[in-house]
Amino acid sequence: MKKNSSTLIEKHGLGHAKQEIMDSVYECVTITPEAAAFLPAGTSKFGGAPDLPESLAYPEYKNIPLNFIGQVNLAELAALAFDGNPLPQEGILYFFYYDNWEEDDDVVFGEPDQKDGWRVLYWDGDTAQLRLVERAKVSYPQCKMAFSIQDKLPYIFLETDEDEEKFEELHDEWHLSEESEHQMLGLPVSVQGEVFEEVCDYVGAEEDEMVLLLQVDSDEENLDVMWGDCGMIYYCISKRDLAEKRFDRSWFSFQCH
Repeated sequence: MKKNSSTLIEKHGLGHAKQEIMDSVYECVTITPEAAAFLPAGTSKFGGAPDLPESLAYPEYKNIPLNFIGQVNLAELAALAFDGNPLPQEGILYFFYYDNWEEDDDVVFGEPDQKDGWRVLYWDGDTAQLRLVERAKVSYPQCKMAFSIQDKLPYIFLETDEDEEKFEELHDEWHLSEESEHQMLGLPVSVQGEVFEEVCDYVGAEEDEMVLLLQVDSDEENLDVMWGDCGMIYYCISKRDLAEKRFDRSWFSFQCH
């Protein structure tokens, strides 16, 4: 959804900083979960159980099945005609995580020694080979992913305290209609430190060489999930690894308040 950016900026008395604000705006793909009891195999979705081919083993961490976060049919994403979409035009991405926040102290935050605590799998074969994995660890309600292109406004620092207050009001109104921050591409909505800055060294890349594969917000209403204290989880990959479809080199981050 395109914002009436100039009108909003002028409304909040920041016309003098319009160019600086507009230069910070970025496009991304936002995801709205829609409850669905049944979905055809290969449909983009959060939760439920994954549709996997026999060639992909269900991932584990310490001999425990990972929680299935969701799957994205990249053809559905390509149909949006998102400018500069760096992802493959076909195939399915699967996202898994060892979600044990309330069970023990071994919380997977994205440290190098926890590398098997998350997984991103990619498959680009015939969808007729996909089967619902009944043995999957079903942890979240099944919801269809509805994709849309949106302009987002990140927090930026302006010169005066007065402008800072005005910008905060602008930011709140800009994102007023957004109930959650489920997202692909664009910039991560960081809860603590900058996500790309946090993970880039782990994959041997610079911050501007990182791509946000998936960001999943706390969402008790739709997904029955709370990441710590109103946190988010993020899956990122370097542009180099993405070009080579090396999704096994994706990195993960868990942030919360």
